[in-house]
Amino acid sequence: MDNISTMDCRDILSSCFKVPAEEMKGDNLTEIFSSLRENGSKHIVEGLLVLFERYADEKARFKGESFTSSRDIFDAIKLKFVGKMQEEFHCIYLDNKHRIINCQMITKGILNQSMCHPRECFAPAIEKRAAAVVFFHNHPSGCPQPSQQDKQITQRLKEVGELVGIRVLDHLIIGGDSYFSFVDENLL
Repeated sequence: MDNISTMDCRDILSSCFKVPAEEMKGDNLTEIFSSLRENGSKHIVEGLLVLFERYADEKARFKGESFTSSRDIFDAIKLKFVGKMQEEFHCIYLDNKHRIINCQMITKGILNQSMCHPRECFAPAIEKRAAAVVFFHNHPSGCPQPSQQDKQITQRLKEVGELVGIRVLDHLIIGGDSYFSFVDENLL
């Protein structure tokens, strides 16, 4: 077997999981997984997604650690959304030194939207005595650009955070292998 770190997704799936190359269609992992579901290899996809999610959960649970950039956050959480077909809205709760207290899902939505209310976002933050939060959600379409609704809820979350004394440090949108940071784009 070649060095696995230099292999692309198709090669890894073929070599390690014996998935026939002709069953894999698409340009990215999400499209490949969709084609595998359609071609009868759903059990492989579901197994890999469970592994990805467990790994992402472990990475996101290093309590006491801190992030220094939106890229750090993206790298820690991106596997959580591989193959997800619904939007999920999550929050990372941070202490006054911006160390992770906890990370949890707030809502799970439908195909292209996740209804999120500030009450559900800030109730756990207040309970956990968080000083700051980072919100993130996925766009199953693979495009991380924010919708008008994403911009509105981010502004509302910032306002509520100011009201209750919990700083909103960022809101990331994960889309496939890329992300959008409201802070990096000077929208927060």
